[in-house]
Formats: sequence, C-alpha cells, structure tokens
Amino acid sequence: MRLEDIIQIIEFTDTDTLAEAIEIYNRNGMVQSALLPYMQVIIDQAAEPVCHKLKQTGFRGQPEILDISDGLSVVYDLTRYSADEVRQRIGMKLEE
Repeated sequence: MRLEDIIQIIEFTDTDTLAEAIEIYNRNGMVQSALLPYMQVIIDQAAEPVCHKLKQTGFRGQPEILDISDGLSVVYDLTRYSADEVRQRIGMKLEE
C-alpha cells in the first residue's frame, strides 16, 4: 500500500467510527489498536499521521502508538504513561 493511499484513508476516516476508542482512551489513557478503524498495516506504516488524526478527533493528551506483539498495538497517552508502564499494564492483562 502506498503512503499516499494510507494518508488518504486516515484523513477521510469518519470520526463516528472512533467514538468507542476515544471514550476508552480518554478514560484509561490507553486503548488497543483493534478498536481503531484501521488495519494494522496502516498503523505500522503511518503511526504519526494516525496519532495526528486521533488528536484531531478528540483523543486528549499526546497519543502515541506502541507495538506490543505481532498484530497488537496500543495507543496510549504519553503525558500519562511511559512506554514501559504501558508494557507492564498490558503484560498483566495478557497474563490474566
């Protein structure tokens, strides 16, 4: 997939498709990428434009994307958590 195509997909994302992810992120400071309307390839190839779009649509703080494992990423608020804290929290949930 070309970067131009990916950027276009991100720019034309309907904000209604992000409503649940926005609510969870703003409440908890993080949300799994599976709740975003983007394929993992889009998140992997264009993390910065995705974060910019998320901030425009209502994600508070500073959205950042962290790869946890194959096919699992987390969007977290860099003003609330460090990458290590996110890994620790996600690791605890995966073990449960």
